Amino acid sequence: MEILLYVKFNYEIKPSNFFTLPDEKQTAVIGRFFALFSNLQKTTKIIMIKEPLDVQIGNDIRRMQVLRTYLSSDESLENVLESLGYEYSVVLEMPSWKIKSEKLHHLNIQGDYLAKCFTLYSLPANLGPAWVHSLLAPADMISITIQPIQHDKAVGQMNRYTTLVQTAASKSYKMANRSAISEQVLLALTRQETKLFSFRIVAMILAKDIKTLKITSKSFRRQTNAMLAGFDATISKQAMMLKEGWGKPLFIELGSCAIFYPFVSADMLEVPNGITLGVNKSTGAPVIYDYTQRDNYNILLLATSGAGKSVTAKVILTRLMKKYPDCLVYIIDPQGEYDSITQYLDILPIRVTQQKELGFDP
Repeated sequence: MEILLYVKFNYEIKPSNFFTLPDEKQTAVIGRFFALFSNLQKTTKIIMIKEPLDVQIGNDIRRMQVLRTYLSSDESLENVLESLGYEYSVVLEMPSWKIKSEKLHHLNIQGDYLAKCFTLYSLPANLGPAWVHSLLAPADMISITIQPIQHDKAVGQMNRYTTLVQTAASKSYKMANRSAISEQVLLALTRQETKLFSFRIVAMILAKDIKTLKITSKSFRRQTNAMLAGFDATISKQAMMLKEGWGKPLFIELGSCAIFYPFVSADMLEVPNGITLGVNKSTGAPVIYDYTQRDNYNILLLATSGAGKSVTAKVILTRLMKKYPDCLVYIIDPQGEYDSITQYLDILPIRVTQQKELGFDP
């Protein structure tokens, strides 16, 4: 008796603040993303979710929405991710939602939530890099299912499409433009300079009651219509969209995949071992920093005179001591800045002078 084991390889990818990078660095980041897609041989799924996170800021507990991005594939991608410099962790399971019941237009899921799923069926031609990240503003989850198309099938498929478009080009200016683009893609495919993929995108919205679900659904449609992206909440397919990523298969070539770049975050939320340093003025989220996530544990504070370097150093020290109460703290303080707070920090001051031998001189 032969037993076949179906194995999925799941990863959580650490995001970065893509939109604040200069143009040349954004180009380099997208280049790495293209290289990741070029290495895909089997079906791969990207899931982006907003997860609630309780963060302590001073004496207050603030609930924040944290973006987490997962990658699941039918093939192992560790070597590819490491060679391209992605920071990732292996996870046993991808995020999932237990469906209690399926209605015609929505789902009842565990946790007393209602969910509504939308599938993408049309895209404009002028979307920018990391466009998919913008969908998380009105939605709670985005899934992208990507399937590489074998080279010979891709060439044959593109050849048929180009012939069809060329026939229609004589009657329509739009089709003439599309014909020129399809010829370029076909030529690049023939030379093996690009790859062709089929993809499906599903967006999910969560709400506690049907009234809120209708309001958020209208908001999602309004915002996606403004992007000229067509989404449809297909009836009787809600469970398949959530569980299997069911949707209309669309096709895209490698050079256009920049719109799928998902590893984006404007916040530093390094939990659970990080310390709160302040608040991100752009997003209102706390800045939570974990020095253990760096290869180099040293911290250097650089700023102009009077900008608050000394205060920041004391804040970092105080919060690290609270986070790690058993740590050993040594402060070299030539200016005596910490004299006034030694009791508060429970630190024993040792004054080093030429008049007193302390046994430090070898």
